[in-house]
Amino acid sequence: ERVLGVRSIGIRDNFFELGGHSLIAVKLFHEIEKTLGENILLTTLFHAQTIEELAVFFKPKESTKTWQSLVQMKAGSPTKTPLFCMHAIWGTILFYRSFTKYIEADRPVYGLQSKGLDSKQTPCTSIPEMAANYIREIQHVQPQGPYLLLGYSLGGLIALEIAQQLQAQGQEIQLLALVDPTTENPIESDKNHRSMAPTLLIKSISYLQKLLNLSFKYKIIYTWERLYWNLTMGPINIFYKAYLKYIKRSAYELRLLDVYWANYPTQYSYIPKPYLGKITFFKSENPGGVDDSELKWGLLASGGVDVESVPGSHISIMDEPNVRILCTKLNICLSQKQ
Repeated sequence: ERVLGVRSIGIRDNFFELGGHSLIAVKLFHEIEKTLGENILLTTLFHAQTIEELAVFFKPKESTKTWQSLVQMKAGSPTKTPLFCMHAIWGTILFYRSFTKYIEADRPVYGLQSKGLDSKQTPCTSIPEMAANYIREIQHVQPQGPYLLLGYSLGGLIALEIAQQLQAQGQEIQLLALVDPTTENPIESDKNHRSMAPTLLIKSISYLQKLLNLSFKYKIIYTWERLYWNLTMGPINIFYKAYLKYIKRSAYELRLLDVYWANYPTQYSYIPKPYLGKITFFKSENPGGVDDSELKWGLLASGGVDVESVPGSHISIMDEPNVRILCTKLNICLSQKQ
């Protein structure tokens, strides 16, 4: 009740229907850990969205479960090929909650979350390493292809690398869907250049140059999107980490921040190999997200790129109501592949 600002919550009231979202979930689970000493992962909310359901995870038999990157987000039908979705830069997959509501009702959906979110493992330091780890867990669920893979933002690069490693095993990739993947050049050949993550100053100059080229209307939209990102996700710097550690004392947000900093340089050091197949590219319509990246991805994919536009920006493409349109278009792709 304190975290949501809602009075008289019943044990069967749904967290999300009461106004909860991923950022409030971080606060909730921090309070649980601080008050009750229980470390429960955010992905628990895929299956336990009421107090009654959440209470089950406090039983000793549940707390001894081995932590995994692979999380079942939607059961679906065993007759349907599962869809595997990759995390973005923060490592969590809770942002896929609305996404799973609109995917085909009988489609099994799994998410891959970053190592390190449990504070007991070290985050991976490269995308090929992530992909190899995730493939081992994916193949426990689906030993053989064809595979359906999807990645949003940084997850697009991870999905691409998983597809390439699976192809090297002789497996078939039925669908490789990239949702507004990172705007960095996927075919950059200067390894030394890409191995150095851009400084915040260089990124700021890049944002300013992009802003100057937009119309007045989209200047407002783009400025708000950047402001919203920094207000909701927090200023990513040493002062914010000190604030979380010594003032706010939020263990959950510190873990997210550690995973963020581990994932951040991987997108700049990664150089993908040519992909032997087609890429389905879901692009946000608003300026400030992906520019001409679909052209660059087209040079990488031997089968070309199918581009689908989705309302919203890079930040809001996975939010309501844009995510519903994204899933409508994705469902058409999935039914054709099936």
